[in-house]
Amino acid sequence: MTLNDTIPTIFVGQDAAGRWLVQDGTGGIEGRFTTERAAIRFARDEAEIHHLAVAMAAQPLVALA
Repeated sequence: MTLNDTIPTIFVGQDAAGRWLVQDGTGGIEGRFTTERAAIRFARDEAEIHHLAVAMAAQPLVALA
């Protein structure tokens, strides 16, 4: 997943059960959190390290594993 074709993106959102997930479009980054605040903090930290944009997911995310 990307925000558009040129900007790699990390997404913050909830799964169908309401847990907070953070995922990049390649499956290389995933985090699971109990609070939105913790998920956003993780996403921002990872985005800074890997030069990614951060976006809220428009649809529920599905855990990779």
